[in-house]
Amino acid sequence: MSRNYSMTVIVGRYDPEKADAIREAAGEEWNFEDWHEDPPEAQRRQLMGWGDDQLCAGVTEKEFLDRLGEAIWRANGGYCGVEIQAVYLDDLPHETYELDEDDYKRLTEGAPVPDTPSQG
Repeated sequence: MSRNYSMTVIVGRYDPEKADAIREAAGEEWNFEDWHEDPPEAQRRQLMGWGDDQLCAGVTEKEFLDRLGEAIWRANGGYCGVEIQAVYLDDLPHETYELDEDDYKRLTEGAPVPDTPSQG
C-alpha cells in the first residue's frame, strides 16, 4: 500500500561545493521538485527541497528518514544538519463548512460577514 506525503528537507552546515551532489542524492530517495539555496552571504545558509511523492512497499517514515539522511551525509562527505518535515497527505486535518439560507440572504443582501461561518 502506498501513502502520499509532502516532504521538505532542510540541509544546514553543509559543504557548499557539494550542494549539487546533495540535491542529486536526495533526489534519488524522493521526488524533490523544487530546491532553494540561500546565497553565500546569508547568515544561516540552508539548502531546501520539497516535493510530493509516495512511501511504498511498507517503508515507514523512520526508514525513509534514515535512508535520506544517510544519502545526504554521503553526498556531503560528512555530517551536516538534516531536518525533514513529513506531511501525510491522505489524512490531513480539515474543517467542513456549509452555507445555509441565512448565509444566502446575508450574502445576496450585502449584509456584513459574521465572525464565523455556519458549520454543518
